[in-house]
Amino acid sequence: MSNPKFVAISGSLRSGSFNTAVLNALKERYADKADITVFPLNDIPLFNQDDEENPAQSVEALRQALRDSDGLIVSSPEYNHGTSGVLKNSLDWASRPFGQSSYKDKPVLLMTASPAATGGVRAHNELYNAFLASNCDLVAGPQIAIAAAHSKIEGDKLTDQGTLEFIDQQFAKLLAKAGA
Repeated sequence: MSNPKFVAISGSLRSGSFNTAVLNALKERYADKADITVFPLNDIPLFNQDDEENPAQSVEALRQALRDSDGLIVSSPEYNHGTSGVLKNSLDWASRPFGQSSYKDKPVLLMTASPAATGGVRAHNELYNAFLASNCDLVAGPQIAIAAAHSKIEGDKLTDQGTLEFIDQQFAKLLAKAGA
C-alpha cells in the first residue's frame, strides 16, 4: 500500500514564513508515512464568483491537487485576530462552485503558528468554521496553535521537539482518517 498524499498549504507568502517552516518540518518528519506536497498560493488571484467555473490555471491546479489528495494540512498565521487573506481567498476558490468543494469529505488538519503568546488561536477558530461549512472531515482534538513560533524554528524548519511531539498525536489521527 502506498503512502497517503497530503496537500499542505501555508497561509503566509512571506519568505521565512513560520507556517511554511512548520509544513516543511512535517514533510521531512513524516516522509516515511505520507507524501506531503507544500502547495504555494503566490499565484492565486482574488476570488471572483464570475470566474469560478472558468478559473485561472493556478486555481485549477490548486483544485486538482486537492481532488487528487487524500487530505489537507493547513498552517496559518494570525493577522488582526484572524486568518490571512491569502489563505481565506484560496479556500474560497477551492470550495467553489457551491457544493463542489475540492476538499469535500477529505480529512483536514489545522494548525496556526504565530510569534504571539496565543499562537494564532483566533485564526484557528476562523479556519475551523470555514472548513466546517465545506463538509470536510476535520481532525478533532487539541488545537495545534504554535506560540512563540519565532523561537521554535531554525532555518526553514520547525525544530522544537515538544511541539513536534504534540503535532505527532494529531498527525496520527489524520493518517487514520486517510485510511493509512
